Amino acid sequence: LDLIACAATYDNAVTLNSVQLQAGSSAGLALVESACSKSTLACLDVTRSVRDAALAQAVSKVLSLIQVKGNALKTLRLGGNGKWRAGDGAKLVAAAKSASCVVEELDVSGSGLSVSEALDLVKACRTLKSLTLEKWAIPIGSLRSGASVELGVETPTDAGGAVLGELLKQNDSLTRLDLSGMQCTDQVM
Repeated sequence: LDLIACAATYDNAVTLNSVQLQAGSSAGLALVESACSKSTLACLDVTRSVRDAALAQAVSKVLSLIQVKGNALKTLRLGGNGKWRAGDGAKLVAAAKSASCVVEELDVSGSGLSVSEALDLVKACRTLKSLTLEKWAIPIGSLRSGASVELGVETPTDAGGAVLGELLKQNDSLTRLDLSGMQCTDQVM
């Protein structure tokens, strides 16, 4: 296991800002559980680190943490750990609805969130600025309120396309949208 510090420190008293696990589901799960016991944890990165049965337990621990009043978890990277169990996406949405949720950056790539779960997640988590469902980090903050949005050369999934479309519909201040190079399937459009 390799511990690293997150680039941004939100509180000088925080000694464990980010957990980057290199291997091992049981050891990784123990470390996630320990990290999630700290409401001062600002960044948790378990990208490609927790698999199978340990993944469900890790997701459960993290979802409990983001509902704790006064928690500091702003960056949460759970991507690359495989498809989540049925119902875990709905649990994420429920946790994101909590008034205590302060997550700004969320990576759930590879989790298999459905289109409806992705849309519900964006509606539920008002603090969210960036959401990664697959490879593309969707700039939620800019899409919600930016006057000018540049999306880059990406191919959104159906869920990513649905989120993009919904946020564009809600943005009343948008005056410039750059979609140059973006590739979309018929389902996304």
